[in-house]
Amino acid sequence: MNIRQIQLLVMWTLAMLVSPVRAGIIFDTFGPNDSYNASTAASIGGPGAPVAPFIQGVGFVAGDSGMLSQLTLSLYLLQGSNEVDVWFMNDGGGKPGAILEAFNLTNILENSSPFIEAPPPVSLNALGSVPIYAGSRYWVVASAPQADTWALWGWKLDGIAASDVDKAQRRPGDADWTVVDDQGFAALRVTTVPEPSTVVLLVLAVLLLVLTNGRIGLRDQLTAC
Repeated sequence: MNIRQIQLLVMWTLAMLVSPVRAGIIFDTFGPNDSYNASTAASIGGPGAPVAPFIQGVGFVAGDSGMLSQLTLSLYLLQGSNEVDVWFMNDGGGKPGAILEAFNLTNILENSSPFIEAPPPVSLNALGSVPIYAGSRYWVVASAPQADTWALWGWKLDGIAASDVDKAQRRPGDADWTVVDDQGFAALRVTTVPEPSTVVLLVLAVLLLVLTNGRIGLRDQLTAC
């Protein structure tokens, strides 16, 4: 390997270190252009909500491994305080378990034409510190911390595949969840990025290649002298 090739490899390695890592979608029940069902939704409300004060959750099996990067949900506000908590949780015996990362929303869009219009979905950027493992079940849960909040989580469109998805709900103050199998009702997207160790190993492999070839080139030069 000549000097020019080594320089190119070093430049590529540095680019890998500073460039953003490609994200991958491991679960998605949105339709084309982030579309979802405007006429049907799951109710999310505090104890004072006028209709169906529930905490709602969607359980899914991760299709790939990585670090949690972003959640996208079809959430919108109907009335009351503009505040919704979203939790990314592990599985606890077939129902939502421990919170792995929490998000607090105070600026979701208010829908003046519920069940008619579908406002743009809400995207939540994660810290990138929660590992996700392929084949494991996780939950995304939406809750209203204020008593008067009434929000909706729009359903997925008919025809969007959502196998091995569970629906969980409970009323605020209740201890346990009601879980229904294979009810992938909500429009939800979960995005990950590769684990840092994957990127580091790739960079180290390139550097090792550079150093190894450098030694071989130097040895050949010394041998020829």
